[in-house]
Amino acid sequence: MGGLGNQLFQIFTTIAYAVKHHEPFIFTYAKMFGKRPAYWDTFLQPLRKFTTLNRIQGDVLREKGFHYEELPKNQVKLNNTILYGYFQSEKYFQEHAEEIAEMTMHLKETKKILLEREFKGLDPKKTISMHFRLGDYMNLQEFHPVLPSTYYKNSLNALIERTKSMDWTVLYFCEEDDSDYVKEEYIRQLEKEFKGLVFIRANPRALDYEQMIMMSCCQHHIIANSSFSWWGAYLHFSEEKIVCSPAVWFGPKLLKNDTKDLIPDSWLKI
Repeated sequence: MGGLGNQLFQIFTTIAYAVKHHEPFIFTYAKMFGKRPAYWDTFLQPLRKFTTLNRIQGDVLREKGFHYEELPKNQVKLNNTILYGYFQSEKYFQEHAEEIAEMTMHLKETKKILLEREFKGLDPKKTISMHFRLGDYMNLQEFHPVLPSTYYKNSLNALIERTKSMDWTVLYFCEEDDSDYVKEEYIRQLEKEFKGLVFIRANPRALDYEQMIMMSCCQHHIIANSSFSWWGAYLHFSEEKIVCSPAVWFGPKLLKNDTKDLIPDSWLKI
């Protein structure tokens, strides 16, 4: 299932598919999915009752490509339908996204808790989330390129131009192992070019899913080519938000992945 961002695409798609076809849904319970943790006992604990240790059998409905394609109803009424794929487009679940967010993670209450704990002295309406995805990408550039500093510079310029304001605090997120590199190679340069902005690193002790929800508490968003920060921006259900996303998501070895449905129409491609 991949990391948290990938898991959320699959979970939201499954629930939306079940709702559309008036069917129950269930997930396989596990502590880990390969090397990645599952979240049934933490972030997604409200879904724990919809999981099973038993092997699920049924007809497999496979994603045909990276682009969106409507999932057909299983014509064999007595058979389970097993969804298999990444399903990385809001088009699979956008009609029910807010309700699913409440069902899966108690989003409003989770945001309230994190705003009180992590945004002391900050006005969330004057913050921009900024995500850096390095880590394993550093050795996988042909598949997942690391975004250059010009992407973040151009994104900030786009936000400043559209909001007509320099009164922003940039709350930036990165892995602990990447923090020094991000500070030296990105933040110091951005601080020189945008002297009116304040750059603050998000609490590195916050759990991964807490950091995702902290992103969603900000007013505007600059995401990386990462499903993690895609969700950080997406879970901010506001028509006033501005989201900057990279125009090039994958490297040359994954260009066959058609990303036309990955980025919502209202987001800016930088």
